[in-house]
Amino acid sequence: MYNPYSFLLALYFLPFGYIPHKATRGISPAQTAGATPNTATVAIDGKPFIVDVAASTLTLNTQSRYLTLTLNATTGSRIQVIAQLENFKKTPGRYVIADPISPSGLYFTETVNSRVESFEPRMCPAGTRTVHIEDFNEKQHRIRGTFSGIVCNGRGRTVQVTKGEFNLPFETVH
Repeated sequence: MYNPYSFLLALYFLPFGYIPHKATRGISPAQTAGATPNTATVAIDGKPFIVDVAASTLTLNTQSRYLTLTLNATTGSRIQVIAQLENFKKTPGRYVIADPISPSGLYFTETVNSRVESFEPRMCPAGTRTVHIEDFNEKQHRIRGTFSGIVCNGRGRTVQVTKGEFNLPFETVH
């Protein structure tokens, strides 16, 4: 059964390097000849967010059917962009999330002056987030897609997440 507070707890711990599930291995930067390169890009408020692909993860939980993409910044600071889909059916599709209390959607976390600042859809008065799975290859364990949307913090600040693109291997967890 899904606990609505588990994702918020995960948002709290992820910036500190703790991932509360069985898989903690990142995406390997090593590529074999002819393999599709691992890529991920996104802009935050119109500025490029430089993604550390090797420190980012894409996981598919086979029990809860959650697909979670976590992109970490290369700057050494604790900045993350998270795109999550609940009830992922292992098929390409465009997911438009308008319900602000849905766990599906986008999340953004940054550390400012040693304080973790979390942005999430439920703090916004309105708006939609979009996650588009363009290709799901279960045999190669690879997913390609795009995402965008607006997230807010509890003090009225909004963050625009745009130009999100990824082509990454995924790891299956239980």
